[in-house]
Amino acid sequence: MMADFLRARPLFYGDYYPLTPCITDPDAWMAYQLLSPAEQEGAVLAFRRPGSPVSSVCFQLRGLDEAGTYEFEDADSGKTWLAGGQELMTVGLAISTDTPRTSRLLFYRRHEEGREAQGNREWQ
Repeated sequence: MMADFLRARPLFYGDYYPLTPCITDPDAWMAYQLLSPAEQEGAVLAFRRPGSPVSSVCFQLRGLDEAGTYEFEDADSGKTWLAGGQELMTVGLAISTDTPRTSRLLFYRRHEEGREAQGNREWQ
């Protein structure tokens, strides 16, 4: 957990985008996006609150390069996948968790040509 904190810490000096309304409803998800615009890397933190009956949500990200491809990494599983900037900002990023009162931490960065990543858009 400390490694995740140290990895995310510099991202808090970049752009912050709330992906959900700022409410304390125990039935709602809460999520936000961090983005370092110059480096085109960031993180998405999503929290499924205790009363939420919804196991999967889709969040439209912001500030990305529409023409870019982004590599995501699930902080818990280490799995990686690619997604297009335009798709992430229009269709969104799907996040799932089967258990209420859990969270997801996803790191992302603009993908460099020639690097391989797995092709899934949603992780469970």
